[in-house]
Amino acid sequence: MSWIVRSLLCLLVLLATTQAWAKKKKVDPDIPTPASLDAESEAIEGPEAEPVEEPNEADSTTSAGIECSPAISEVETNRPIPVSCAATNKKIERVEIRFKPPSRKKWSKIKLKKVGDDFQAQIPCTALAKTGPFKLSIVGFDRKEKPVARIANIVIKVVKASNEAPPAYPGQEPPQRCYSPKDCPAELKGSAACPGTKAVVGKASWGAACKAVDDCQAGLACVAGSCERPTRCDINAECGKGGECVEGFCKSSEGGDTSASGQVPSDWIGISGAFELAYGSGTAACASPSDDDGFHCYQGDTRYTGTATRVKGYGGDLPAGFRAATARVLLSYEHWFSHFALGARFGYAFLGSPRGFSPLHAEARALLSLRGNVKGKRFRPYVGVGAGFGQVDYKVSNVPVLACKPGATAACQTAPTEANADAVSMNIHHNGARFFVAPTLGFLFVVTGRSALTLNASFMLPVSAIQVSAGYAFGL
Repeated sequence: MSWIVRSLLCLLVLLATTQAWAKKKKVDPDIPTPASLDAESEAIEGPEAEPVEEPNEADSTTSAGIECSPAISEVETNRPIPVSCAATNKKIERVEIRFKPPSRKKWSKIKLKKVGDDFQAQIPCTALAKTGPFKLSIVGFDRKEKPVARIANIVIKVVKASNEAPPAYPGQEPPQRCYSPKDCPAELKGSAACPGTKAVVGKASWGAACKAVDDCQAGLACVAGSCERPTRCDINAECGKGGECVEGFCKSSEGGDTSASGQVPSDWIGISGAFELAYGSGTAACASPSDDDGFHCYQGDTRYTGTATRVKGYGGDLPAGFRAATARVLLSYEHWFSHFALGARFGYAFLGSPRGFSPLHAEARALLSLRGNVKGKRFRPYVGVGAGFGQVDYKVSNVPVLACKPGATAACQTAPTEANADAVSMNIHHNGARFFVAPTLGFLFVVTGRSALTLNASFMLPVSAIQVSAGYAFGL
């Protein structure tokens, strides 16, 4: 009989232990914890979502050991939520987000990755496609996978529009809001910005060859055989015959860009400002009053016509290098054919030498497009060559010189002393060649149908000068 009594007692103890464990599990915070939570971002079973009011501090329970951001009460639809958690409990080895989107019955989870001292992950925008209460819990686990810290009962309102700042990782810009499938631009379909969509098949993307507007993806027009963004415009007159300006872009009755029929300007006039860096060097530039070497020296504003020593370092020596040189204002004209252009530039230069400088600039140019046929293309990079008349001068200030005293030139030029030379400071000017040839690289960027920005860089020979110009062009 005794063994029967002992068996009954053991059975009663086991039942009592089971009931106590079940009660403890019921009063745990509202965090779904089934054993199937192993795969990242998988759906898990959880309690039914109950309607909730706007959450406040009293609705949330936080245990010590983990601190997370951002602290938000609402977020826009299709806006991903970056979550960053700092573990103050040193036992935490892993952190997990468990969430239930609006109108869903199942919970999902995401495991946070260790980034520096923090744990970070991003709740995808697909989980925030609908408005309503978004339930969220964050759990920290120790090495033995035991929960040691948590933030529970978080409720975030998902709304169509919000005045709150978009959520972001600390010190970073917020991620881009995703497009809904129906609003996604054709060129972004199949990308992370348009979850739930597939790339357009059979439609040409930007820059691809085409014969008609139907060959191109939505939002693009077939312009001179290439799928391009429609030309920007301000008024209908900028869109040519048969076109109209619709929401800032030129449209034709066929839905394409009217520039495809040749209405984009081929002739451009422009104005630009240019500055130059000239490469040069000199030895004993002030040793002779002659200007044959292109150098002439000044004391202040007075030209120095004397003779300086030829001893190295004291005759007006200039080390080799690039120096700020002349600047100029240029007027330009270009006529673009399908793949190349012919043009000219005329201008006036400043900051030249006070002696022997001609400020006039006249240049003929030939340019070759790096994008094939340029008509209808907003970005038009090119290479080319220019040649013409244009002088590049430079100046070096405060150069130490030993100027020979009158009657002591012979001795001073080889062995200067205090008796035959004076220590002075010179401004040395150099006259460059007046004719040049210049390889060229640049681009024209069409802002609207007839307005463009220009940037051009040339290497001028034989003076070895770099010229950079930037300006505005208007299509005729």
